[in-house]
Amino acid sequence: MYTEDDNFEKRPFPWRDFLLKLAIVIVFVFLLVWIISKFVSPKEKVEDTTTTNQVFSENLERMKEAAIDYYTQDTLPQTQDESQTMTLREMINKNLLIPFVDENGKACSVDDSYVTVTNEGEEYLLKVNLKCSEQEDYLLTHIGNYSYCENGGICEKNDDLATNETTEGQIDSSSIANTSVGDNRSSNASSGENSQSNTSASGNQTSVNVAPQEVTEQPASPPAPTLYEYAKVEAPTFTNWQWSAWQMNDKGLQESRCNNQDTSCLQQVQLLTRKEVIGNKAAYVTYYSIGTRQLLSQGGTTIKWSTYNDQSLLSAGYTYTGNEKQG
Repeated sequence: MYTEDDNFEKRPFPWRDFLLKLAIVIVFVFLLVWIISKFVSPKEKVEDTTTTNQVFSENLERMKEAAIDYYTQDTLPQTQDESQTMTLREMINKNLLIPFVDENGKACSVDDSYVTVTNEGEEYLLKVNLKCSEQEDYLLTHIGNYSYCENGGICEKNDDLATNETTEGQIDSSSIANTSVGDNRSSNASSGENSQSNTSASGNQTSVNVAPQEVTEQPASPPAPTLYEYAKVEAPTFTNWQWSAWQMNDKGLQESRCNNQDTSCLQQVQLLTRKEVIGNKAAYVTYYSIGTRQLLSQGGTTIKWSTYNDQSLLSAGYTYTGNEKQG
C-alpha cells in the first residue's frame, strides 16, 4: 500500500531553495560590513585630513617667516606696483629654508612654491604660495618698516600694536598738557611770593646786592655717526663624494640623498636595478653603492658694522641687512 511517508522519502534534496537562502545570507553580510565601514572610515579620513592640513599650514608659515626675515628696505621693490618673486628653490639655495616634505615624506614643489612681494606705496603686500603633491594654497599679509619693528627692520603688520601705540601717544600728550598747566601755576605762585618779598624789602629800606654769576656754555658733542649692518652668507664646503663599488643589495638598503648644504649628512646610498639572467630565468637584481664625503667648513653668516656704502665690504660679498645703529 502506498503512503505519504514513502513519497516524502523519495523526494530529492531542495538544492534550489538552499542556494537561494545562502545567497540572501551572503548579500546581507556584505551589506552589514559596508554599513559598518561607513561609520568607521570617515573618522579615519578626518584624522588624516587634519594631520595633512596641520603639516601644510606649518610649512606655509615657515615660508612666510623666512621671507620676512630675508627682505630689507634695500632688497624690497623700490617703485610702487613693482613686484619681486623668489621661488622655494631660490630660498633653499640662499640657506633660508630646507626642502619641505608633506605628511607622506614627499618633497614639496620647489618651482611652483614661491613668495611674491609687491610695493603698495607705504607698505608691501607679501604673497606666500605653497604646493605639495595635490595640495596648493597661499596666504597674503602686509609687511613694512613699521614703528614697532625690531631694530628698525622689516616686520609683519600688526593692527593691535599700531592701535596701542596710538593710544599711548594720546595719553602722553594729555600728560604733557597737564604738566604744563601745573608748571604755569607754580610759576605764578612763585611770582606772587617774589612780589611780596620785594614789597617787604622796600618797606624796610633794605637793599641786597647779588653778584652776577657767569654761565659757561658747554660745547655740544657731535652726533654719533650712523652705522649700518652688513652680512655675508658663506655656504658650507665639503670634499667630493667618494663612491664604493657596486654590491648586490642583499641587505635591503633604501636609497637616500643628501641636501648639498646639509652639514649633518655625510653619507648617501644610491641604488641600481637591472635585469639579469640567473640560470635559465631572467630576473631583476638590485645593487647599491655608498657615497661618503667630509665637511671642510661649516659656513655661516658673518656680521659687520660700517658706514653707508662701504665698498670694501660690498666688493667682498657683504650685503645690507637693513639694520642700523648709532656708533
